[in-house]
Amino acid sequence: MKRSLRIVLKSLALLIAATFVSGLIYEQFGRRQDRKRIPQIGRSVDVGGRSLNIYCSGAGAPAVILESASGIGLEWGPIQTEVAKFTEACWYDRAGMGWSDPGPFPRTAEAIASDLHHLLNRAGVSPPFVLAGFSFGGLPLREYNGLFPSEVAGMVLVDSTHEDEPLRAPKFVLGHTAPRFLWHPLHLALEAAALVGLVRLTQSSALQSENQSQMSQDEIVAALRQQPKAFVASNSTGIVEPESYA
Repeated sequence: MKRSLRIVLKSLALLIAATFVSGLIYEQFGRRQDRKRIPQIGRSVDVGGRSLNIYCSGAGAPAVILESASGIGLEWGPIQTEVAKFTEACWYDRAGMGWSDPGPFPRTAEAIASDLHHLLNRAGVSPPFVLAGFSFGGLPLREYNGLFPSEVAGMVLVDSTHEDEPLRAPKFVLGHTAPRFLWHPLHLALEAAALVGLVRLTQSSALQSENQSQMSQDEIVAALRQQPKAFVASNSTGIVEPESYA
């Protein structure tokens, strides 16, 4: 009986190990396919051991910096085209979104603002800026204004998230907030699920066969949102949203 139990346990351990290795290979293959299918729009800028993606067009001052709701800067594409007709306009991908590398936990509005400050400085985009933020994007830009007021010439908030939403918004539109002691463990669990391919398995495969040349801008944004790293970054930002409100 003991011998049978040992065989079962060894078999189970081998199965778990094989599943883990298969998941790692599956995820790495998926990431390589993502890079081929959706070539980078913009350029990578080192912000201290990791890179963020930024895309600027037009010329003039002050430069308009576009902060998206989801963190994928390409959402601003049509607006950037118009703004670039009279001044420099830049969008960027927040850490873990689009073509940017993931950033350290926690992804609070303050951390996002700090990332943007380093990115603009190292990308050679000169202040002062007009900051334009949509939805959640309004929070890190308000943080930016608080941290670096001399760099801000003006601000445009488009349906910006407000810190009083948990108190004033209807409950059905609000997400559930985990206890603070679970924030980091949840983030680690999301990263682990992405690493072994579990997140990729749950994502829609509707766009997997298309190349960027065959995709509209909206479809490219949708495909970028389906990347496991984007799933992790988005949910990790949501986990610490109470800290961003504060």
